[in-house]
Amino acid sequence: GLWTSGSGSLARPPVGALLFLPQRPYCTTGSLREQLMYPNLGDANAPEGEDRDQRILGILRDVKLDSLAGKWSRSGREVDGLDAVQDWSAILSL
Repeated sequence: GLWTSGSGSLARPPVGALLFLPQRPYCTTGSLREQLMYPNLGDANAPEGEDRDQRILGILRDVKLDSLAGKWSRSGREVDGLDAVQDWSAILSL
């Protein structure tokens, strides 16, 4: 075979601390907010309402994607762009 035998140990963190990332980004069907909240859409500890939206907008600014929400807002208000439903896999592609 290609690999030689070996020895060692494998340690796994607790299930709650695991996150598997696919080689290609996965985008859900839904709003920009849902893309950015996935997989924690039903997280009871997550902030809600305006606090949540301001936190999301702050993260977009931190990663230099601050124009994304405003681009898809119909009202001109940046926060309303979080409700936009688009083909996010094409827009947020590699």
